[in-house]
Amino acid sequence: MAKYQQLDAQGVSAVVKAAVKSAGATHQAIQRAAVQCIGHAIAHGDIRPANDLLNGLGKSVRKQGLVVFFETHGPFAFSTADKALVYFKREVGFDGNKLMAIDWASSVPPEVIKSSIDVADELEKLLKRVSSAADKAAKAGVEFDVKGSDLATTLGDLLAKYRSDEYEPEVELPAVKAA
Repeated sequence: MAKYQQLDAQGVSAVVKAAVKSAGATHQAIQRAAVQCIGHAIAHGDIRPANDLLNGLGKSVRKQGLVVFFETHGPFAFSTADKALVYFKREVGFDGNKLMAIDWASSVPPEVIKSSIDVADELEKLLKRVSSAADKAAKAGVEFDVKGSDLATTLGDLLAKYRSDEYEPEVELPAVKAA
């Protein structure tokens, strides 16, 4: 692995441009490979190349989109037990040129990017779970612990405060020094 050396603004910009260009080329290479895998599976019943593509992609690739693309346009089904594509014999009309125009990644909705330090979503989920538990307990005739309902109220208040302009974090994050 290369040693880290901080670049100037022009160097950083060049590295970003290279990464973006590489990502675009990789996306197109996956498109070509996926369409070829579908054509091969239809012609020969051989799904190994499709599994090789799926398993060979890194963590940064949206594999779910590729799985849906394969299932939609080829003789594939995804086996959750095997965590692999399996041959699913069915009639599939194949036109490689048309498939090249259908972006494989568009098969699933775009990923929602969230901040890893935003606690509002997690608080909201926890509040819903606490409220749901309280409702289930009440329906079952079980008296819900007062501490639990106080917890739900406290979480709701914290969430409302967090989403307002009044929120002041308890911990101040350190300032980042510019190089």
